[in-house]
Amino acid sequence: TIGNAHILGVTDEEGYLKLYDTRSKLKASATNQENAEKAIVSSWIAHNNSVYDLCWIKGDSTILTASADHLVSH
Repeated sequence: TIGNAHILGVTDEEGYLKLYDTRSKLKASATNQENAEKAIVSSWIAHNNSVYDLCWIKGDSTILTASADHLVSH
């Protein structure tokens, strides 16, 4: 939704889904890892294998994910 347009969803090969706040104020003196950790809004294991796709449900805060484990999750 427009109110959450600054949230970026990122998935990985271990099944994690992380939501980042792209408006987060980052410190120039911090490492990339420190800045990335500061910007995380939420993180969880969505699947037991690589997550290939995610889809935001328009007008809702629901996220659907599809994975190599042959499941769709929300």
